[in-house]
Amino acid sequence: MEEPVHLHYHLSRRQRLVPHLRLWHMSGPLLVSTLFIFLAATFTVSGWCFLIALIAAWLVRGYLIGIVDVVLHPIREMDVIIEPLGIGYLVGSQRLYSHMDGIWLIQRLAKDVWTIAHDNGVVIGVPDSYMPESCVRHIRAAIKDKWSYLQPFADKRKLRLSDESRDQLD
Repeated sequence: MEEPVHLHYHLSRRQRLVPHLRLWHMSGPLLVSTLFIFLAATFTVSGWCFLIALIAAWLVRGYLIGIVDVVLHPIREMDVIIEPLGIGYLVGSQRLYSHMDGIWLIQRLAKDVWTIAHDNGVVIGVPDSYMPESCVRHIRAAIKDKWSYLQPFADKRKLRLSDESRDQLD
């Protein structure tokens, strides 16, 4: 994959909820239960239980944010750019990027949605009909071979940037 691929699409509640629940498996509900047990224990047993409740809340924050997002927003508009070295996505009006070498999963967790998960906690869903096969191959190769696969793309980018800066000096 040499050129960036720009994807613009919508995700329904089901397309966001099913991958979210499958990605968290049983750890999400287990951590939520732990959170509530230790919050209750804070008032009945000891104030120190609040510290464990805070740790559980920190661990379960992604799960809860995902559930709340599905409940509050029936449709989520997505704007994603898949580039050779990363994936850009819009949050409000700001485009954020996740590096390709931090991606640890690309899989169909729902029958019609590709789920891309990154080490930094970002999870991006892309409908089957929008995801080019070349992007799937590129991301899978980046997961398998990490930086050794991505190095040629970085070298080309450095060369292109140095050529551009040389042109500006002339």
